[in-house]
Amino acid sequence: MWDPTVFRQSGVIKNRNYLVVSGIIIGSRECVNVVNTYAPNDPISRRHLWMEFCYLKGSLHGSWVFLGDFNEVRCSEERLNSEFNSVNSGLFNDLIRGAGLHEHNMGHTFTYMSDNGKKLSKLDRFLVCDGFLRRWPSATVVALSRYISDYCPIMLSVVAHDFGHIPFRLYNTWLDLLGFEEYVNGLCGSFVFHGAPDLALVTKLKFLKNRIKVWVANEKGKLDDAYEKKKVEVDHLEATTKIWSLLPTKLQQRLAGKAFILDYDRSKQLDVLDYSMTLYVGPGYMSIIWGDTLLPICRIMARS
Repeated sequence: MWDPTVFRQSGVIKNRNYLVVSGIIIGSRECVNVVNTYAPNDPISRRHLWMEFCYLKGSLHGSWVFLGDFNEVRCSEERLNSEFNSVNSGLFNDLIRGAGLHEHNMGHTFTYMSDNGKKLSKLDRFLVCDGFLRRWPSATVVALSRYISDYCPIMLSVVAHDFGHIPFRLYNTWLDLLGFEEYVNGLCGSFVFHGAPDLALVTKLKFLKNRIKVWVANEKGKLDDAYEKKKVEVDHLEATTKIWSLLPTKLQQRLAGKAFILDYDRSKQLDVLDYSMTLYVGPGYMSIIWGDTLLPICRIMARS
């Protein structure tokens, strides 16, 4: 997926082990070919794939970015507790040198960890051409922590993004927060305004919005603290595996921590995707939806 205001696709090449998306970067007329890679486990098949990559790079113009799981390491230091094959590694390095590619340093020694936490490898990376380096010399690669998958997500960044202020919006996941519904019902029941109906509505919306934001921020803060502690805990346990194998109790602790992180990440993903809201109806008040925003309407008392 891409932002059509930034990148305009001009071509696609599909293969069992890779997907090439070619296009133009809007405003610069810069052509970029992005190759999403999932290399096969069989070393002979990988050698054929490396040759195919060389052919691809010579057949299309523009900058090149190869990314994904190459299923191969470049040196023995990129494997721990697993077999290192110097021949396969040498052929992979030959591809990189022969195709004129360069690898960004991402900091992490390993991007893959087996379920038991014993085997570690660096299988994922970004490989870019000379033209890409000249066009974006300050590009950086970041390897994120592996909380859900066995693999570290890796991210290539060429610019800094500022998405501005986050708009106020009510999400269905807030309904799962303990005490949320009771809190909103209490606010709606306690608010009384003597004045014009339109002014009452504006005042009520501001009253509810400000108090809900504070309450949710407080509850989310507690969950965020627990989330960060679990991430630190999982990171510490995975770092320990580089020195010695984890005891069964520690392996179970790691699995429990990853499960908590997965559940919380799913909740955050639902917040991003959630555009369906809830209609509240109660004695003397109700809440309606206007666009993406919750409009809680309570008892409005006209002037006497």
